[in-house]
Amino acid sequence: MKQFILIAAMVASFLNILAAQSAEMSDITQARSPSVAADSEKNIHVVFEGYAKGSDIREILYSKSSDMTHTWTPPLNISRTVGVSTVPSVAVENSGAIDVVWRDTTSGELHPDIYFTRSADGGRTWTKALDISHTTGICREPAIATGLDNSIHVVWVDTRPRDGRPDIFYSYSIDGITWSACESISPTPGISSEPTIVACNDGVVHCAWLDTSSGEERPDIFYTRKVSNLWTRPIDVSNSPRISDHPWLACGAKGKIFLCWSDNSQKLNAADIWCVIGKNGRFAKPINISDTPGVSSQPIVVADRTDRMAVVWSDTSLKRSKPDIFARASTDNGEDFSNVLYVTKTTDISKHPTAVLVGTKMIVVWEEVTGFISMLKATTVNLHSIATGPVDQVDPTIHRVNR
Repeated sequence: MKQFILIAAMVASFLNILAAQSAEMSDITQARSPSVAADSEKNIHVVFEGYAKGSDIREILYSKSSDMTHTWTPPLNISRTVGVSTVPSVAVENSGAIDVVWRDTTSGELHPDIYFTRSADGGRTWTKALDISHTTGICREPAIATGLDNSIHVVWVDTRPRDGRPDIFYSYSIDGITWSACESISPTPGISSEPTIVACNDGVVHCAWLDTSSGEERPDIFYTRKVSNLWTRPIDVSNSPRISDHPWLACGAKGKIFLCWSDNSQKLNAADIWCVIGKNGRFAKPINISDTPGVSSQPIVVADRTDRMAVVWSDTSLKRSKPDIFARASTDNGEDFSNVLYVTKTTDISKHPTAVLVGTKMIVVWEEVTGFISMLKATTVNLHSIATGPVDQVDPTIHRVNR
């Protein structure tokens, strides 16, 4: 309670500063479920669920900012199918091409598949939506990553094997036209869900997901990697006594990968965000990144090849029923971290954050819910002047960000 009072008092002390900075937040459009990526020209690409003009079914829409989130292009319908299109994921190839996957019911409401489209001209035109899963089961929760060689890697949850028991399936392409045969990469006895995937510069592809093999009441985060076209045996990375949830992966510098998730093992009624650093298939001890008095959830981790990384999440520390977006950043490849940063300054529900690093700045996009309306918002956080230290020594109290 004392810590919570301290946080509230401190927030009040810099409320005017945050109010002055809130103009730097931009509205993208009325939508939900954002996914963001950036190209080498510093263009920010966002895809999301929404309604195209004249349509009453959900489509996948696309918008771009070429001025670091100040302005956005009008939403463009890129799914253009007869089905309901939801839960998109976007990645940008080294060539600059933009790749998007999503869940689509065109093949049947009871048997949705994973669809794919690609733009090779900066988002102006897109290929016809392609069904890449072709399953007799139920597909959901797609995630996409691209390799240094412009290869495209996609994972999703699929119920086709084992009498409808979900597994994580994988397929890849080198041109976005032809795709490898789908394969299950989670041969565990439990239920697999919430996959995340990255393809690092060394050619190794990494995947993590939520798995109930350790018990349906205490799911853990499992991990595998693809080396020389073979997937390793899955390992339990979180191995916690309570509930792990929402894994997310990122490739860092010097061969490191970062894997984060939410977990309530330390505080039963207030989950924290945990992060591990891995290399060559081995992981260090998990670090409690959030350590706030509220419920920390929906984490994502972003990293680049120049030692910068950050973890972003939704947190109820300041408003129990209306979470905000918090972050913690590192400028030395995860060795030290900043204080907890208060990214948003809003009065409503901030959730489903997604982020990307562009030089010394981090672009954060999230879903802001006011009543029954969901609006996508964006802001830019300057990581250049953030002071860092060992995570167990820096102040977990929430601090304003320097934009």
